Amino acid sequence: MAHRPTVTALASRTSSSTSFLKQRALQCGCHAVHQQVPTPLQQPARQLQLHTSSRQRRYLVQAQNEDRAQQKVTRPKAPATAPTKDPQQQPTSPPQQQQQEQWHNALAWLQEKWQQLDLPQKAYTVVAGLVLLVALPKVLVLLVLLLERVLIGGLLALEEVLLQLLLKGGALLGVLGAVALVGAGVYVFARKAIK
Repeated sequence: MAHRPTVTALASRTSSSTSFLKQRALQCGCHAVHQQVPTPLQQPARQLQLHTSSRQRRYLVQAQNEDRAQQKVTRPKAPATAPTKDPQQQPTSPPQQQQQEQWHNALAWLQEKWQQLDLPQKAYTVVAGLVLLVALPKVLVLLVLLLERVLIGGLLALEEVLLQLLLKGGALLGVLGAVALVGAGVYVFARKAIK
């Protein structure tokens, strides 16, 4: 005889036991018991079905109880005054919303200005934009070269100032060294002469 789990053992299992109980009830044919009406010739079979159906009912009741317990645990209660949100709309933070409004306002302003232009003005704007787009790399190179010359010129000027300080400092040190050497020589000569 095959070992069958008891109801208490089934109750201790997790959600897998719920699915097991449902499967077991369906395997035993619980749905067929409620749909069939027994005839007098089927009476012994009916008694067997009643015995089986009571077991099936136990499985189903246990599975329903476990489902309810899991729903109580996993389903949080919503407050009564919770605002409903559109699932299509994603929540945006206030800075993002402000930035989106700024872009929207800028685009609306540009569209309004564009509609106020007549055809020659629109053509001129498009041609000028294309020329600017084509000339942009050359303009950037020119600006970078000017900036480089300014920076290199500044560095060269700083280098020149430091070089002049060093040279003048060297000359000053040379003059001070010569004066100190002459002074030391005079001191030594004067000391020997006095003795």
